[in-house]
Amino acid sequence: MQMNIVIWGYCYSGTILFNKLRGDSKYNVIGFADNSKEKQRFFVNGHKIISLDECKTMHKELDYSVIIANSKWFEVGLQLEEFGIPIFGIFIDGEIRKYKQAHFSDLYGKSEVKLYAGDICDEVNLRDPNLYGLSISKGDEKHIYHDITKKYPLPDNFVSSYVAEHVFEHIEYSMLTQTINEIYRVLKIGAKLRICLPDYNSPWLKQLSMCDKYGNIFFDANGGGVFQYEKATGGGHLWFPTYTTVKNCIDKTMFNNVEFIRFRNRDESIFERSFDNSREYLHRMETNHGSNDANIIIDCIK
Repeated sequence: MQMNIVIWGYCYSGTILFNKLRGDSKYNVIGFADNSKEKQRFFVNGHKIISLDECKTMHKELDYSVIIANSKWFEVGLQLEEFGIPIFGIFIDGEIRKYKQAHFSDLYGKSEVKLYAGDICDEVNLRDPNLYGLSISKGDEKHIYHDITKKYPLPDNFVSSYVAEHVFEHIEYSMLTQTINEIYRVLKIGAKLRICLPDYNSPWLKQLSMCDKYGNIFFDANGGGVFQYEKATGGGHLWFPTYTTVKNCIDKTMFNNVEFIRFRNRDESIFERSFDNSREYLHRMETNHGSNDANIIIDCIK
């Protein structure tokens, strides 16, 4: 018996998927769906490109599943889940893969929960059953789609450890106190927040950064984004951490037990303590900025 399939995303990937499925007797492609209202006015292969609302209505009348062929598949997946529309899979790199998104509710009942602000990038840590990434670019069985400036749907004193590695510099400085206090809330007593940031007292980063004639940094192209309206837009560094700016921020949070592990002084000399890096997942620290000495590392204990 053929499976009825709606392809989500009338795009290049969607047409590739259509050609792949129509040569397979297991599938019966009954049309495309898309969030673009402009596309919803048109037809493909005799079928109207339908909206999310139309997907829900059609699901009451016809048994079908969706394959998502869209770069924003994590967002589409959440929409389809909310409407109760079954998702057969996602189409990525020419392959149909299993669809599964982790949710905060998956963490309930675990004795140890480790959170990482960002995408987990190596196989060893992807296999850690207690480690979950918090991402605004992907969602799967190891990543929860979440903006870390927002409240966590988790109880107090719940998380065993938290790592924020090269993330806070992408958040408006004025929002950091509330962001860090929310992490404090969900951490268990005695648990650690490890923060890693680029250090703009590093001569290496100073050489790369765009400054005014007084040496004030305005933009670091290495940090991504686009320089517009005298600051980075589109995901770049919104402020430029140094020991002083980071300490001033953390002093305003609820953390009282704070230890700076590594930083550069204003004269560019290095301060560094020995530290155990075996329990916390750090991926970007050693690679993003060309040198370990271009990083600030702080441990904050609840």
